[in-house]
Amino acid sequence: MASSATPTPRVSPGNPGDISTFAINFEKGEESWDEQIDLTELLLAALQERDIPATRDEAWLRTGDGFWLLPQLVSAQLSEDGNMRTSTTIQAWHPELAPEGVFEYQHSISNEDAVSAFRRGFSQWAATDAVALRDSASDEPDCPCMIMEFPADDGGASLRRRVVLGPVAHYAESPAPAQDEEHPFCPCCLFTNSLDAFHGILRDGGYAAIRLYAARDANGEISADCRVNGEDYPAGQQALAEYVGTWPQRGFEFRKQLVIAHLYDGEPD
Repeated sequence: MASSATPTPRVSPGNPGDISTFAINFEKGEESWDEQIDLTELLLAALQERDIPATRDEAWLRTGDGFWLLPQLVSAQLSEDGNMRTSTTIQAWHPELAPEGVFEYQHSISNEDAVSAFRRGFSQWAATDAVALRDSASDEPDCPCMIMEFPADDGGASLRRRVVLGPVAHYAESPAPAQDEEHPFCPCCLFTNSLDAFHGILRDGGYAAIRLYAARDANGEISADCRVNGEDYPAGQQALAEYVGTWPQRGFEFRKQLVIAHLYDGEPD
């Protein structure tokens, strides 16, 4: 818990995460063992590997950008094939930017142990989602950004929004040469091709961390997932699924990104 001299961070009501420090007992055949897990320490190490400054306050971490981060366990299971599968959430809270808080899931797998799986999930988060979060608090972001203007309507105030296009995780089994594509996939594509689904959220003016995931397997089966501030967003999921239908056939392919929209009082570039 934060001290009385500092803001008190909040956990989103829909966040299914449970605890940050715990022990897991595993049994495999005649073997049995315990693993002591401190998710906060593992997340701190992942941030330090990316040169992201952070200090610990019990289970929370506070970054130099003003974000408070809380990693929590969702599940940890040893599968029949001997792999460790883990799910966690990272709660992010910022007193000015995101006073309601946002969270996102990390799903990971390791053929070693639980610590390795958790570490891998946090490392991927630090390389992608953390970059978008930090840029949303920066006057000089590293990620590409879009400035969107919303004129006043129905007596409301006009809005200026900055959309931070976070790093994209992209894999295609049989990628085509970029020069053979009319418009090669770029950091804006997931968002702009599903933009209509987010008009209400963008016009609302609140802090919106938008998770975009779209995929098609080798048999052509389409899957998509979309969350806003950690909560499922079906309209975005449908828009992403429709976008997948326009992709050239490349075998198994997925595209994943965190996009953050927030109020912005700066000048357009």
